[in-house]
Order: sequence, then C-alpha cells, then structure tokens
Amino acid sequence: MQLYFLVLLQCGKELATIGYLRKHILRAHSSSSDRPFPCPDCDRTFATNFEMKAHRIMAHLKTRPFACRFPGCPVAYNDASSRGCHEVKKHGSTYPKAVKAGRMPPLEDKQEPQQQIVHPVQMQQQAIAQIQQIS
Repeated sequence: MQLYFLVLLQCGKELATIGYLRKHILRAHSSSSDRPFPCPDCDRTFATNFEMKAHRIMAHLKTRPFACRFPGCPVAYNDASSRGCHEVKKHGSTYPKAVKAGRMPPLEDKQEPQQQIVHPVQMQQQAIAQIQQIS
C-alpha cells in the first residue's frame, strides 16, 4: 500500500487526508471568524466541536470527570491522557493493563467513574426550579 501526502504550500506541512488538511487550515491558517465552533462562555472559536468541548471543560467548567481507576486513589483529572500519565507514574501502569496482567481486579460495573458536567447557568436554573416547587 502506498501513502500519498498532501503538502500545504503555505507552511510545508504534510497531511495524509483531505480531512486532516481542512482541520489544519482551520486551526493554523484561518481567522477566528472562519472556525465554525464558538465557545458559548467566551470569544474563542475552534475547528472542531471536540476541541470546543475540551476547552470548556478545562477553562470554564473546571470539572474533573476522569478519576484514577485504582481503588483508594482520590485523584481526578480533566482529561483521560493526564489520568493515564498519573496511573503510570504513581501505580506503575494504567488500570486496564494492570487488570490484563492480573495485578488488579476489573472494575465491578465495567464503567469508568465520571462526574456529570453541569454548566453554572444550568445549576442556577435547577436551583430556582427546585425553590419554586417547594414554594
């Protein structure tokens, strides 16, 4: 199988697909008004919806939905990559690799513990609704 690369003349970047080329142009060579995903909390814009959501979690919501999967460890992070680095540094490997090697039991519910992400405005609206129901 032969690979073909698209070379962007503006910067010399080699990209394997048209999709990668589009994303690169939006990220590196376009103005913020050309990016289709604006952050609802600030004036930044992003090339992909995933990037915008990651930005919101890290910059505005300050949630930490990626808890360490080793029992008894209270540490949590805002992205899976940071959690994986923590698990390797502090526990010797990521939790799935430790389970595969027989050093740790599998998680009982087979799901990662995660916090629900709630925007501060939503929290305020929910609190107002609860107060109105009580009154």
